[in-house]
Amino acid sequence: MHNSNQLVQVFNLGRPSGWLGAQSAWGKPARTGGQFQHWFQYTSRNPSQPWFSLLTPPSQTLYLQSAAFPAFSHLGSLAELPACSNQWLGTLSFANPDAPVVRPRRILPTSTLQTLTFAELLNRVGDPTPLHHGLLVQTDRRYGTADTLAYPALPDALRALPGHRQVGALSLLPRPDFNPTTQQRLGAEHLHCSMGLHWHDWEKLLGGPQKALFSMACEAIRTYGRQHGLLIAQFKSHLNLICSGALNPYWIYQQPGAMQASHPSQPSRPQVMGLAYLPKLSV
Repeated sequence: MHNSNQLVQVFNLGRPSGWLGAQSAWGKPARTGGQFQHWFQYTSRNPSQPWFSLLTPPSQTLYLQSAAFPAFSHLGSLAELPACSNQWLGTLSFANPDAPVVRPRRILPTSTLQTLTFAELLNRVGDPTPLHHGLLVQTDRRYGTADTLAYPALPDALRALPGHRQVGALSLLPRPDFNPTTQQRLGAEHLHCSMGLHWHDWEKLLGGPQKALFSMACEAIRTYGRQHGLLIAQFKSHLNLICSGALNPYWIYQQPGAMQASHPSQPSRPQVMGLAYLPKLSV
């Protein structure tokens, strides 16, 4: 059962961004099927600040809706966000304002990963990313963040993904939302968010005709992506694995706050760089 009120502080690129909340209608505890109001409020009026999501540009207006925001619709409660913050893809992080937690950074170089099974790594790192896209680990001390996604040995069909490395019993992939050259975090958002779907709708779509999924995905790609033909061809080549649930597509984008520092003339909106395809853990 949900608490009647849930509130988390949202950070973007490590800076305070706003407040994300949910409360039951009329402030009373929600029963099964009861209505919740979900809302997000930016704390800054700066139009060039990083975006909360591709569908939520900076605004002085409160974003209010009856359903959970798509990026969080797979969670049982917003209260889960601070606990999984260090395993969240993209530029967002979260904190419970009443119980802040500071987690020490742990570096696991490749030489250490070489000796670990995935179960042993899981014990060291904790829970996987919220949608089970591997374990985020830091392998290079030059970076101030996790730079690698670790999995149990992936099947042959997934070893052709860009940057795949087999290290001992683990499969390693570069973190798609991190640019090692600039050491900047990038935005990451599952494709279903830009399709206007909640997570359960996405899962239903995966179980239906591939033609329906492909058509809706193409519409989102034409709306948000660049080089549409290439992105659509890539999506089509992965369609069977996506429909089976083995791969999940993520938009990767550069936040306007990061671009404005080096390119002040750039428009104050995210620059979508493309789609990344991440395996889903079977554990």
